[in-house]
Amino acid sequence: DEIDLEFKGNEPTRVQTNVFMNGQENLQMIDLGYDSSSDEHLYAVEWDNNAVRFKVDGREARSVPLTRPLQHMQLHMSVWTTTGGWPGLIQWGGYPNWGSRGNQPVETILEIIKYPDQA
Repeated sequence: DEIDLEFKGNEPTRVQTNVFMNGQENLQMIDLGYDSSSDEHLYAVEWDNNAVRFKVDGREARSVPLTRPLQHMQLHMSVWTTTGGWPGLIQWGGYPNWGSRGNQPVETILEIIKYPDQA
């Protein structure tokens, strides 16, 4: 099982969401209505035994109902620089122009909150 929330360099006004379960993906792009690289925003993924919810600035942008609880997963955070990788990576993720940002680092604050198990 896997939950994805991915920002692609070639589509800064959208975020890619996906829930992999039972070998099937449930991919959907969310239109943000702004350039995600231009300002700070709050993104959240919440899940319980019934659904996975993707939130943007406190507003639910997508909810995916679950047919069963998700299996244990690992948490991975990455920035798609599209350097190296598989054939087609630049076409999928875009080629960010770091120079246009003044070559400033990308900063992320991550907070993980674990709620008590729900029955």
